[in-house]
Amino acid sequence: MFPSVLALSLRKLLVASALVVVAIIFVGEYIYYHPLHLEVRHDHQLFHTSQEVGGLQTGPKCGALTHVEYDGFVVRWGSDHLMATPAACCEACANFTGALERSVAHPELKLPGAVELPCNAWVHCGEHECGDWQGQCWLKYIEDSDKPPVKNEGSRTPWTSGLMPHLARPYLERQNPLPSLHVDAADAVVQPVAGRRGAGKSKLWTADCHSMPNTELDGFVVRWGSDHLLSSAAACCEACRAHRPLSAARPCNIWVFCGDKARCKEMYGQCWLKSDEGTVPNVQRSGEEVPWTSGMLQPTASEQLRREKATMRENGVMDLQSGTGLLVGLRQETGTIAHIGPLHEPGFSYVPPLQDKRVKLTPPTHLDRRAAGFHHFGDITFRARQPGRTAQPGGPPAWATYSTVPAIKNWGARLETSAPACVWQCTGASRSQQGLRMDPAGTMVELTTALSSRDPGAVREGPPVRVQRWMEERWLGDAKDGVRAVVMQWSLMNPSEGTEVELGSVGLSMPMNQDFSGRNLPNVATQCSFVEAYVGGHMGYVQVTKASGEGQVLLLVPQDGTSFEAWRPLEMEDATERSFTFEGHHEMLVHSKAYVEQEWTAAQPWNPGTGVRLPAGKGVNFTVAMLLADSVEDVESMLLRAGHAVAMGVPGTIVHADMTAAALYLRVPHALRVSQVRVEPKTALTVLPASDAASARMAPQWQRYRVVPTGFKGRARVIVHYTPANGSVAIGDVQAGAREQAVHYFLHEAATRVVRALGTLGSTRGWLNASVPDPWGRSPAFFGFDMQRNEKVMEEPRVCMSGLSDESGAGASLSMAMKQLGQPSREEVAKLEEYVHGTLFAGENGDRKRFLQDGHTYGARA
Repeated sequence: MFPSVLALSLRKLLVASALVVVAIIFVGEYIYYHPLHLEVRHDHQLFHTSQEVGGLQTGPKCGALTHVEYDGFVVRWGSDHLMATPAACCEACANFTGALERSVAHPELKLPGAVELPCNAWVHCGEHECGDWQGQCWLKYIEDSDKPPVKNEGSRTPWTSGLMPHLARPYLERQNPLPSLHVDAADAVVQPVAGRRGAGKSKLWTADCHSMPNTELDGFVVRWGSDHLLSSAAACCEACRAHRPLSAARPCNIWVFCGDKARCKEMYGQCWLKSDEGTVPNVQRSGEEVPWTSGMLQPTASEQLRREKATMRENGVMDLQSGTGLLVGLRQETGTIAHIGPLHEPGFSYVPPLQDKRVKLTPPTHLDRRAAGFHHFGDITFRARQPGRTAQPGGPPAWATYSTVPAIKNWGARLETSAPACVWQCTGASRSQQGLRMDPAGTMVELTTALSSRDPGAVREGPPVRVQRWMEERWLGDAKDGVRAVVMQWSLMNPSEGTEVELGSVGLSMPMNQDFSGRNLPNVATQCSFVEAYVGGHMGYVQVTKASGEGQVLLLVPQDGTSFEAWRPLEMEDATERSFTFEGHHEMLVHSKAYVEQEWTAAQPWNPGTGVRLPAGKGVNFTVAMLLADSVEDVESMLLRAGHAVAMGVPGTIVHADMTAAALYLRVPHALRVSQVRVEPKTALTVLPASDAASARMAPQWQRYRVVPTGFKGRARVIVHYTPANGSVAIGDVQAGAREQAVHYFLHEAATRVVRALGTLGSTRGWLNASVPDPWGRSPAFFGFDMQRNEKVMEEPRVCMSGLSDESGAGASLSMAMKQLGQPSREEVAKLEEYVHGTLFAGENGDRKRFLQDGHTYGARA
């Protein structure tokens, strides 16, 4: 044993030494390549000066307050503006010369004309809890310095803020010429330098060129490159900046340059100048084979925000800038939401835009969702009836369906539309450009609609309820570690004097920008999102993640006793064209009894269908909060801050009869406690608390429960009941009683039997022999099997099912290969080898036409 331990130690020592050498080389290269980055982030003279200023200043100059984050109009972003101490941040605010603002009015600040924004507030993060924000110094302007708006405060807030009111001069007195834009080193782009010492290394050049190698950006051409030859990408970028457009609506903001002589050939040196209306680059091609280098001249954060707001106003959308980090666009003619996105990234929206000319659809048209028939976030569809009313042959349906979505008369042609079914009336201060910031505590927008019914038999009766909807800002979670959120609430009231109304379903439309039609993959990554819904009752939520997987995540969380019960596709109820690249929008059902009684009679929903009865003059509210988590990894912590419990099944929520270590982990917010855990059906599972020391060490913040299968097969629910801890009430929960969380399980027979059955099915009924002729040359191969038709899936309208590549087509052969890792079978391995050598892999000299995958590129044919 000793020699092996010694060898292991030596290997560790060698690896550690190598890492040190690599680190030294990396640091040296970083210093050589990125001197401006060092000047901003690691300037020792700057830090030394900060230390000389001293610690936190509480006098009239800096006015420092710990554990406070001031809100305001950002004049210098802190993501690339790092300071060692709050004192240094204060000095930076005092020495700030002003940010250039174009000749555009500032409705959010009520300021006319071209102005120079001073700094009179600073926000610094210097504590260990700052994480990625460590050292960031944000400079802001606050219009009313007597009442500085506070974004976050409390012992859990790592920020220190200060107000310098004596630096705020009235805007109309600042008539001096505007300074030039400051170039931030953190935005600089690295380009190769050739022809002198250090060739092959890099230098920094113009900060806002945003160079993207091996990329060709799309756009409206304003200067052809065939007769516009330049020497470098930097020169092409400068040409775009200096371009004088023939039309003010077509400024140059995209440059495309071909600088690889070997690959560009006759296009070498061409510099194409283009214009794009959006703030997100529209990628035409990308990859190592693309010889072009492109860039998009991005506006400053404030310019980009103003541009997006101007676009909203052109489309009849009222922009609402909240203190939660969200930019919300409210469509004025319907009151629905047309934009939800991070405030610092105004060009991105989680919900689909009303129109986007860059999304090319067929027949030749572009994305346009302004007409009738499209669901928008905020729309509501419900079914109602008088209690006891049942369906009769030839008579009206038991449930009448009503919706705020204007209906389309002819769904087949999708051309003839009815008059708008929604007639919205805005009351109060809803037209204010200050929006949520003006009135964060009270009702911001209150809207009332006259609904039209989807069922002809119910139109004469009129709508059975009155619908109101409003938005506000609200504090969620406990007072110490909560979070502010934008909240939308729907109110359904029975206006009659003596007739009770029963609601059988209530669906909240939640269309998200997950339509990939008319976009290529780079555009999908930068503009679209993926949507995941958890129908977990009061603790359910909807997670909307950017298609790239990076950046902030939108969370839609139920509040005030609202329960997420079912996630229903809007099949023929939404006018958006469905295709291979778009599976349709959905609505979240908070009640689903009517669907369980009618469309879902042959199905087994994950949650029982519920309804609600409205006595005369009474109503019910449904509330959804909008939150932003910083990343996918931060989703659980944000849910906890909002007072939401988190559940996690290990190894998952599919449990086999022979599993002995399945567990359920619960993470509960401070204001709640678990009062009961029950199972439906009762005999499906046994759930027992586990208090072993190993679990406590591995996950000290989680409560662990053992999940013991009983042999039951099918769907089961574990219902977790929560009650307020120590008699406290979670802020933001109006109905502060018990709440339930549903954790759904699928219980299966022993895993060993399932895996064995998979191998038997694939190698017999799913196997196509080489002797069977196939017009596409797919034999021998494994295929998916349709149990209902009792046949292989070889011809299917969804081509990815009957091909041998893509997700579903390759699934049969991949599952057979994985099965052999746990339960190898001589006969099955022999068929796998026959498939590989006869259909899949051609080898180095194989015939590409004969095989699925070639030996040169390893690419697979669909």
